[in-house]
Amino acid sequence: EVQVPIVFITAYPERLLTGERPEPTFLVTKPFVPETVRVAVSQALLFT
Repeated sequence: EVQVPIVFITAYPERLLTGERPEPTFLVTKPFVPETVRVAVSQALLFT
């Protein structure tokens, strides 16, 4: 099984964080600061 980290960028985090299915590894909410996205992607790359 391959583990791939996913970074979601959304204005509706409540639709993703339901606890029913695997939830995103990284979640950035809109509106976002570009540095927040850079940090999330950098952290996701550490998981690979």
